[in-house]
Amino acid sequence: MVFVMITVEKIEKKKRVKDLFMLFLDDGQEIEIHGEILMKYGFESGKTLSQSILEEAVAETQYKKGKEAALKHLRSKNRSLNEIQTYLKQRGYSKDTSDEVISFINEYHLADDQIYADDFVSQSVYKGFGELKIRYELRNKGIHGDIIESSIQKHISDEKSYARALEMAKKKYENEPKDEKTKAKIARFLFSKGYKEGTIFKVLEKLA
Repeated sequence: MVFVMITVEKIEKKKRVKDLFMLFLDDGQEIEIHGEILMKYGFESGKTLSQSILEEAVAETQYKKGKEAALKHLRSKNRSLNEIQTYLKQRGYSKDTSDEVISFINEYHLADDQIYADDFVSQSVYKGFGELKIRYELRNKGIHGDIIESSIQKHISDEKSYARALEMAKKKYENEPKDEKTKAKIARFLFSKGYKEGTIFKVLEKLA
């Protein structure tokens, strides 16, 4: 078995980026390494290392960067695990790195899809969205069906949906004539907000 050995020609600190360094190798490679990983492996100019060690250091750097990116993304608001994975993918992280970061987040309970779904449903109801719209949005965010169902049952009922839809329709169309044209507007409006047909029909009957 042939082991490829590589020599570090020089190391430079990356400008305007905290704790990141560039390794310039004698085979022409330019590798980004986190400062902690640099110290862990004892990289320095003139040091000879194997390709496998270099790959380990790169993987550890990617994990550390990915973890820092995910934690920063979480600081602004709650995120679903799927949203975090999508964010990391968009920033160029590999699936292996993303999976490792998600495992870390799960281990330390830094994100919880049930808590995320509960908050999302509660806020969406407050903003006037109906059950169908809320279910659709949660599915798009990668939330599991069982979690969606649990959150819906906690925060939404037919009675509450009807009361909220009626309130919104009255407020938006209180100065409109009570005719078929207005009823059609109300139906389209409530449908766009994600209310179920049965709820919309009840509202139209009440306002007739």
